[in-house]
Amino acid sequence: MKRGERERLPKRRLGYTYELVIAGTEGRRKAFVTLNVYPDGRLGEIFLSTAKDGSALKTAHGVWAIGASKALQGGVCPEEYFRSFRGVREFPGILECEDVPEIHGAEVGSMWDVIARLVEAEVENGCLKDFITTATDPEEQDVSE
Repeated sequence: MKRGERERLPKRRLGYTYELVIAGTEGRRKAFVTLNVYPDGRLGEIFLSTAKDGSALKTAHGVWAIGASKALQGGVCPEEYFRSFRGVREFPGILECEDVPEIHGAEVGSMWDVIARLVEAEVENGCLKDFITTATDPEEQDVSE
């Protein structure tokens, strides 16, 4: 891929959606984060659903996710990109994410911090590639009737 080119994901793609909760002094904030991947397991897209429709925070999170997705499709290294958002403080609290034990119970500062930790846990540990292998291997799929 040449610099400035964008590698789009296929129309049909695999992804995993995480339910996250930040429990802080101002209450609990719930979010859903979807990480979509290329057929080879590379992270290629992120969707983030937070807050109430029309809120400034939901808009900020959505616009950020679009920018992150375009950066990923442009070839940026996910670990380096998301690591730059570690420690951003907006709504500190404790993260609840039982799907990813490596980050469940962590002290976090913002939704950007949460996503940085999620990507670090899932990409650097190879979990997304394992997910792709399982999802595409017929012997690994549950085909119960």
